[in-house]
Amino acid sequence: MKRQDPVLPQVIEAAVALAAAYLPTDLPAGGAERTTRRKDVCFVLDGHVDSWSEWAGLTPVDARRFGRLLRRRPNDLANAEVSGPLLDRLLRSGELPGCRPAEGYDESGIVVVSPGMPLAEHVDRCLDLLDTHLSSRTRFREQARPGPHHSTLRTGGRRVVDARYDLLPHHVGAPQPPPAVVDAPELPHLRVPLAGLADVADRLDRVHATEYRSKSVARFRERVRDHHGNQIVELDMAAGELNQLLAYTGFGKSVVMIEVFACWAAEHGLVVSFVLPNNSDVMKAAHFVECSFERLGIATAVTPLVSPRSMIQIAEATTGVNQEWLWRKLGYGCALAATTTEDAVDAWQPGREPCGWLKRPAHGDEPSQLAACPFRASCDRFKLVRAALTAGVVITSHGNFHLGVLQYPVDDGFGTTEHLSVEELLLRRSHVVVIDEVDTFQNGTLDQAGRGLLLDQAGHTDTPLRRFDSEFGRAFGLVREDVDANVRDAHAVLRYLSEIYVSHLAYDRLGPARTAKAYRVPQRAWIVPRRWDRWLTSQLFEVDDTLVTPDQLRVFEGLYDTRNRRRKGDTALLRGLRHHLSAVVDVGNGASNVNGARARIDALLAKQRRGTDGKPRPGVVADGVVRARVVSLMIRRALLEKIRFHLHRLMNNSSQLVDVGVESMQAIADALGTYGRWRVVPTGPLGRLVFAFTEYLDTENVNAAWLRTAAFGGDPHVYVPRIGDVTALAHTGVRRIVVGLSATAYFPRAPQHHVHVRPRWYVRDDTPGSDVEVKAAQIFDGDEAIRVSGRSGPDRAEATRVLARLLWVRELEKELVRLQEKNDDRARVLLATTSYESAVHIAEGLVSAGATPWRICVATRPSPDNAQEADEDPPDNTWQVLPADQLDRFPQLRADVLIAPLARVQRGVNIIGSADRSALGSVWLVVRPIPLIDEPAELLAHIQAKALREHGDPAGDPLDVLAARRKEAGRFFDDITSSLPYFRTQPEEVRVSVAAEIVNGAIQLIGRARRGGTSATLHLVDGAFLNAGGKADLATLLQLLRKAWQADGELDFVERLYGKTLEALFKYADEHGQLTSADRTAAHNPENRC
Repeated sequence: MKRQDPVLPQVIEAAVALAAAYLPTDLPAGGAERTTRRKDVCFVLDGHVDSWSEWAGLTPVDARRFGRLLRRRPNDLANAEVSGPLLDRLLRSGELPGCRPAEGYDESGIVVVSPGMPLAEHVDRCLDLLDTHLSSRTRFREQARPGPHHSTLRTGGRRVVDARYDLLPHHVGAPQPPPAVVDAPELPHLRVPLAGLADVADRLDRVHATEYRSKSVARFRERVRDHHGNQIVELDMAAGELNQLLAYTGFGKSVVMIEVFACWAAEHGLVVSFVLPNNSDVMKAAHFVECSFERLGIATAVTPLVSPRSMIQIAEATTGVNQEWLWRKLGYGCALAATTTEDAVDAWQPGREPCGWLKRPAHGDEPSQLAACPFRASCDRFKLVRAALTAGVVITSHGNFHLGVLQYPVDDGFGTTEHLSVEELLLRRSHVVVIDEVDTFQNGTLDQAGRGLLLDQAGHTDTPLRRFDSEFGRAFGLVREDVDANVRDAHAVLRYLSEIYVSHLAYDRLGPARTAKAYRVPQRAWIVPRRWDRWLTSQLFEVDDTLVTPDQLRVFEGLYDTRNRRRKGDTALLRGLRHHLSAVVDVGNGASNVNGARARIDALLAKQRRGTDGKPRPGVVADGVVRARVVSLMIRRALLEKIRFHLHRLMNNSSQLVDVGVESMQAIADALGTYGRWRVVPTGPLGRLVFAFTEYLDTENVNAAWLRTAAFGGDPHVYVPRIGDVTALAHTGVRRIVVGLSATAYFPRAPQHHVHVRPRWYVRDDTPGSDVEVKAAQIFDGDEAIRVSGRSGPDRAEATRVLARLLWVRELEKELVRLQEKNDDRARVLLATTSYESAVHIAEGLVSAGATPWRICVATRPSPDNAQEADEDPPDNTWQVLPADQLDRFPQLRADVLIAPLARVQRGVNIIGSADRSALGSVWLVVRPIPLIDEPAELLAHIQAKALREHGDPAGDPLDVLAARRKEAGRFFDDITSSLPYFRTQPEEVRVSVAAEIVNGAIQLIGRARRGGTSATLHLVDGAFLNAGGKADLATLLQLLRKAWQADGELDFVERLYGKTLEALFKYADEHGQLTSADRTAAHNPENRC
């Protein structure tokens, strides 16, 4: 972070003023002075204001002040390790007007505030200055002027062209003022009468000549309850905390809360935004809502909102929507292409237009500059953005809401910007935001908050950094000279250090990363380079790690100054350590230096010293085992921190590199680039953005060595329930009504899909006649049940084929005959597995058993090519393929076996047959879905959920809560990462959480076969479901989950929510689980309630 940035002192000054006004100390300062604590200033910047018990009671004016500050606070200042030292420096240098450090500040951290005006006025003045600073900044590209311009374009594959444009005076009109973002008025409460929804549904059914809307609303009125279990006559929505509605799959909540509610809201003058799982859902919903508005005579505009970069691809891939309407919404041309020279006239690639990347050549003393396309203001590529600025209903996707940026200049009230986020636009414009499948939305934010990147792998040449080398070489001369130099330096060091690190692993130059007890083969270890700084410092200074001082930490950090300068207070030991640590990161010599450096650092730490009494004393780290660990961690820190630094350096040029065809840069940006986006809570329970690495080595296979990096940032478990609270306050100055819809969003102990707020309304799963059964369907090959989960590579693929072959012979063929004999248009089965590749292996197994290929439909990754193939009727000797975003088309095909990945088929897919009932007769979970616990997003979900479950309640001193969360998260992180990389060796709490996720998905999966009140059977096929060892089988884990819910005081409520399905799962658990009846109960501990 650049200290000269003028906004930083202003942010710190505003934070001090807020802390003094709302979190003052009890220490009297005298007169008009007020005192506050350093750590309270850092808390104000942290963003976790909901952990403060006074937060909910603040007046709207007071809460707005916190939101205004957080919106102007850079993400880095949310980290107390950054904001604290900056506050210290500004106080000591007198750069904070009206603030000074109290006497004894180093020990007490007390700040004295005396602004010379009422404190509330001082706070507002500071916040006004921040807004003024924002208004003074240029946040958009100026329009291109007449004359020659050029831009680098990718035209498919790896081909890159330098397109040249000749802009004539008549191409460039006078700049027009940008459209303004107009905020919806504040709406603290909204009461939606169910009778009003019923009236809308009746009218819609009359004009559409249908019945399902009226039936859905009538069923909803009869069955919906508030969180106390009472019947209701209206939906009482409140701004702030998420309003959750839970109703089981197939109940019809989307009909009620999307189409019908949209019509009701429009007729009452409300602006509503809907956030749906994917772009296909967005286009379908926008179409039917717009059609309904037309039929009812509602003049309110409806618009989908998707990324301008994806419009043509979405139009090509979307089915089930009127194509003329679809292309009218998404189609566009490019006027800029008409101005290209003859050689580049065919260079237009939809989605890759250089709208903001036209390079104006240098002219005289004027340097080359970037400009925006002169046609942008009227270009149809941005017609959906312009429509979203005025529409009464806006419909977008989960990903676009969370990550999308308008890419179009608008007036946000502080000047012109082309970087307004979709999140901010919708929260500002909407009275109500409805998020469908809100638990899936949370899972998506977790995926973004924990991302990983392979840095190097032994024996592999197709890694991102090696591909970057080739692609950047082909793009020579296409970036500015200063960018070229910076990128070459960063990449050279980054690739070199990554490759020698893997070499060090393979040839055992670093020593073990774990303690001797955990040192196993294969070795996989998570390393957070700075995590051990305090412990390492305590070893060097021979003090307990709780007694390490800030000055001692600074001395330790100085050991990694690669300039190898002498420092005040240096000793021979410190100079020697600094010299040898510098040698291991010396580009060109580091690989050969590391063995010598390791031995010399060991010798320095072991060397005897002479005490003050003249007698010899042991070395600084006398214990050989401890010393080996100190040396190993110090060397790893030197290498990994250097890698981290150059990764960030490379990231600073990511957008330009992607635009000139360095596509591997996109993989790096996808893994690490989201952390530059502003978030209310950019830090998770660990208290900072954590940059971690995983190293892997199998000493029996030298090629099985690799190094990955991962970044953990944000706190999705806090963000999602508080979108309408803290995030809305930051964007709009008011709280907003946000409604979350799901079938399973309240699911304690499920780290990805449990949204940490109790449902405001729910519908119990107890529909008469819609029964659920869960069956063990193991397939034996000889005396052993065939297991797929736990295998890998070719062995897993072959086991899947064998399992599928025998499943067809022994079960599936008979099941389809049985279903056909029932003659109820449900003679179809769904086979769910863990990946697209596994789906193909299952299809191969079925065909090898004699299944006719045309009976099989295999889900494929969504793409325009796959969409076209799905429209073709395959020959009898080929199975049908269907893009995973079009699975609702399955009943229209002649196939009767659908094979699809669990993650795509379990949520948001309605496979409907006749009479609006499920077309599926039974569901088969073929492969046990066990995630890799130490994947970044999975690990982040577990540690965040654990910290919030144990310390979720707000407190008068929120710092105690956050400190407890960080301690708990750090401990749980260590517990998970120090376990061997097998599911059965993970802590029991982790295994129970994984079971909660499996059950959560199973409930959703069973719902695919229960639409319209039909009954359903779930068959568990993989032998690993029942034979996992060490209480890792699903049945026993279900028993443990029920026991945990009972201890948390949640069991009664979740049984009320999930009724028949959970009852069937628990019945299966008790029939096959290992726990006795006496072991199945637990003492009630309501403090653990999620």
